[in-house]
Amino acid sequence: MRIGSVVFNGRSGEKYCFEVWPVETRFKPAAAVYFVTKRELTAGVFSRAGHEHLYLGQTSDLSGPLGTAAQLAWFDKQGANCVCIYSAESEARRAAIQRDLKEAYPTTHPEQSRGMFPKDAGWL
Repeated sequence: MRIGSVVFNGRSGEKYCFEVWPVETRFKPAAAVYFVTKRELTAGVFSRAGHEHLYLGQTSDLSGPLGTAAQLAWFDKQGANCVCIYSAESEARRAAIQRDLKEAYPTTHPEQSRGMFPKDAGWL
């Protein structure tokens, strides 16, 4: 069940409206850019959710796992509880969006912090 939506602004200034889903969601085949996040509600007069950006990826098929067993274990260890999805069919468009967002939202995944992005294997 979809949780809601969140807008992430790229370094270019372009706004991307992502759908927010629980991390255990099984998706139908679809091409998308995605963030694996740790979503937490903040206390206050109005409840708001914040997202810690753990991993930024893109894939041509969301129906597969979002990573290897080791990567999924790392997500679990970090408290990942959401996957934020932005649909985009074109591989060139997904790559451009990923670059734009990467410059605006540092992630905490060790491979990404070293600048290593595995080629499309369900998680880029």
